[in-house]
Order: sequence, then C-alpha cells, then structure tokens
Amino acid sequence: MRGTEIAYELAPAYAPELNIVGAAAGGLGVDMERISRNANGGLFSGVVFAGLFGLDRAYPSMKMDSILTEKGKELRRTLSGMCVFEYTAAYAFKRVQSYTVGGIDPLTVPAVRTALAENKPGAFGTPKAPGYFYNASADELVIPADVDKLAARYCAKGVVVQSVTQPGDHVSMLATGYPGAVDWIADRFADKPAPSTC
Repeated sequence: MRGTEIAYELAPAYAPELNIVGAAAGGLGVDMERISRNANGGLFSGVVFAGLFGLDRAYPSMKMDSILTEKGKELRRTLSGMCVFEYTAAYAFKRVQSYTVGGIDPLTVPAVRTALAENKPGAFGTPKAPGYFYNASADELVIPADVDKLAARYCAKGVVVQSVTQPGDHVSMLATGYPGAVDWIADRFADKPAPSTC
C-alpha cells in the first residue's frame, strides 16, 4: 500500500484539482531499509528482492547488476515475470547476499541507501485529505511502530489520521482490515466527519 500512501502525499502538489476525500492504506511499509533487513532470509525475502529490483529500475545509479552474481541476474529475470504470491513462495527464506558478488549486502551500497531514503513516506509532502492506516500487531513484514510515527507526524501537521492496529499477521490483516477501510472510505464519500486517533 506504499503506492496509495505516496500518491496521498503527492496529490496536493501533483493533482490539486482532484477532490480527494481520503486515503486508506493497510500493511504500510514506511522504512524500506528496516523492512528489508528484517525480511531478508525470512518468509518475505521475495519482497526484498522485488523491492530492490523495482527501485533499481527507477534509480539506475543503484547499478544492482554490478553486484549480482550470474545466479542473481537469473533470479532477477525470473522474478520479473512473477506476481507477488509467486515470488514470495519461490524465494522464501533466501538471503539477498547469496545472490551477490562476495556476499555484498545491497543495503550497505551508498546509491541503494540514497534511493531508499528518498522513498520514505513523509518525504513527498503533506496530505490534505484524511487518512486511515490499518496494521497487524504481529506483522512479520512491516513495522507497526513506524506507521504510528508516520501518523504522528501527519497529526502534528494538522492532518486528520485514524491509525488502527488489530490482532493478526501481515496476510490475515489484509483480509480482516479491508472491511474497516471500505467502511471508512464510504463514510468519506458520504461527507461524514473523519475520525481521528491524533
């Protein structure tokens, strides 16, 4: 849901003519470096690979191919044709360093660190519409405390935010949290005041 959140921040400057009544994002990854470090070698390792390769497309200065082994380059080609469920299953419990020359950790490469820093939510502007963030208390991928910090930064800037943490893990949260997000959006379209946890 990073795309939703970043578009939410960009909207006031990028598309001020749009009447955005609110934005809801679940399982929001705020600090991609922290998430990548936590997920590397775990169940969601495939997400780390996909994230690095996707970011490399936008930031050619990362030069990921220069640190990938032949096995790593093959992984990149294979992964590019997969959906999230496929690459999550295929690369679970793999470590990024096992696909890099000399076991280089891409997160120590300055160009990678710069790209990650430039893509943190909160770096693109201040939203004007209310926001709804929903997360799982036992999320194995994203870090709920980081979402709380982002919500607090928005609140300090006068943005109305409701941040909800519920029991469960990353996958179950997407199912159990979705109805609340749909109801919240429906209330915004109905011009009801947005609740706040600020």
